[in-house]
Amino acid sequence: MVVPPGLGEGVPDSVCTESQKLVKQTTKIEVDCLKGNTFVNQYLIIKDLGKGSFGKVKLCLNVDDNCLYALKVVSKKQMRRRLFAGKRSRTNVSDEEFLKEISVMKSLQHPNIVQLFEVIDDPSDDKLLMVMEYVEGGEVVSEEQLTTLSRRGFSEDIARRHFRDLIKGLDYLHYQNIIHRDIKPENLLLTEHGSVKLSDFGSASHIPDGNDTMLDTCGTRAFFAPEMCNGEGSPYGGKKADIYAAGVVLYVLIFLRLPFESDHPGELFEKITREEPDFSGRPDVSADVIDLLKRLLDKNPDRRLSLEQIMIHDWFTDRSSLSAIKTSKMLSIPTIDVHAAQDNSLTPSIQTVFQQIPDKRIKHFPAGVYIVREGEEMPGFYLIKKGLCVVSVDGQTEESGSSDMEGDTDFHEEELERGYMPDKTPKSHEGTVLLNVLSQPSGELAEMATQELSRFTSLNRSDLMKGVGRRTTYQHTKLKELVESAAADRSNVLSNQVSASGKSRRGPGSIIGLDLAVKHAVARQTVKVVEPVEAIFVRREALDKAFSGSESRLQLRLLVAKLQRIELLKDTVQKLADLHSDFLQMEQLRSLVRNVTVQTPDRSH
Repeated sequence: MVVPPGLGEGVPDSVCTESQKLVKQTTKIEVDCLKGNTFVNQYLIIKDLGKGSFGKVKLCLNVDDNCLYALKVVSKKQMRRRLFAGKRSRTNVSDEEFLKEISVMKSLQHPNIVQLFEVIDDPSDDKLLMVMEYVEGGEVVSEEQLTTLSRRGFSEDIARRHFRDLIKGLDYLHYQNIIHRDIKPENLLLTEHGSVKLSDFGSASHIPDGNDTMLDTCGTRAFFAPEMCNGEGSPYGGKKADIYAAGVVLYVLIFLRLPFESDHPGELFEKITREEPDFSGRPDVSADVIDLLKRLLDKNPDRRLSLEQIMIHDWFTDRSSLSAIKTSKMLSIPTIDVHAAQDNSLTPSIQTVFQQIPDKRIKHFPAGVYIVREGEEMPGFYLIKKGLCVVSVDGQTEESGSSDMEGDTDFHEEELERGYMPDKTPKSHEGTVLLNVLSQPSGELAEMATQELSRFTSLNRSDLMKGVGRRTTYQHTKLKELVESAAADRSNVLSNQVSASGKSRRGPGSIIGLDLAVKHAVARQTVKVVEPVEAIFVRREALDKAFSGSESRLQLRLLVAKLQRIELLKDTVQKLADLHSDFLQMEQLRSLVRNVTVQTPDRSH
């Protein structure tokens, strides 16, 4: 499965339009939580994706459009410190200046730039939330590729495809007078279709007057241009420094190593300014790509290629077999719907994968056995044809539900302050008494009206407290709708004999172990059969033999990302369905507090 040269160039220039998408601005953070499930406004938090300099990035589901997004949680205090450090002559940093970087991102609309959809900035909260496009393919150069023994880079066709996407995005940024200042493979993300998007604008600078002279340095040292290594305060051109960093990225794509490496900054800067890159190790690469690399990594910024010159270089156009890219100066500002299907996709179908592998067999598993346990190696991967399995993931045991019953701890403060303020609806005196009793030490709970509370056996003390004090919020109403819908859907799928609450389920059409087979990793989940399973099994050795090249490994990686996104959405729906009985109990508790007289224990005796 090798990609033909030029396949999947992303979005052709001809489809670009002048239409702009407005980024939503929200000034209030609302948090709601039940049984470890946290809502932040209309976003249901699913899991952490990563951690940056100023906060975490979380995967979330927007319940309004049922799409996945990346939620970047930024600390305003830390961002202000960085801005202040970069402007030592200033005594303070204004809110307008602090938000300028966000406003710059809001103006970016390009198919090779990660899209910002919403900014949630509550003036009374230290957190600033940025709702970003979720790019499921991960970094262009994976950790697996950097640690592989072969140290063989991408084919020129794949490297060219990625580099063309990078240059298109960078050209757009420079046209908008934005210097990225931290271009590196970790900030280039792959969509499930194989397109590259430029991300992380935490170091970016906006130059409204077009003067790109920089006096400070930021970013990653291994990607510094030589003119940046002369010490703080030495002027250099930001655009030419971005182009040099793009050249380092291309070098990494071809050789899977950095052109200059050292653990000591001084020694690294000495190599960058004085030594020449080593182009050995890939006798199969063309003279054209070596020529482009030498001209991109030229130590003299005046001789370094401009973006316009890069776009007409022989390697970039594959000797004119690919169309030359028009610069942003020649085009209207391009936009694209990031959720729209793309025709030129690198990602194969699972059917195509199976067609490429002749060595397949049918396996049967009776109910009660384990297909794989956490910590074990997967001998291959399975496509389930019949039956049902349950999966425990992320350290979750088979008997337990969510490992974090209090919800997302990063929003615990907002949850306490905002999510559970007393409802304005008048409560009965007995309801107030119930609230007071629940707030007493745990020993007091046994003395209260156990007859009334016996129906709430699955709700812990925290849930009871929140249920009594909870006001009716948008999140609460939306959560109720999602839970009821998910429970109804599941009742139509699962048999009455299967009890799988708190676990992810895998049925016909599901893939088990493909990600582990691709990465040669041990299982981080336990898969148990609950209804007899018939599955197609492919050995890992057969997979490696059929998909041995860098191109085909990339395609497998994209397929894994696509399948993981699908299963993640299924798991989220299943998780919501598991809340149905708990939610009914919570609704009964709300009704009890507001409408029913509660008999509290007589403490006079």
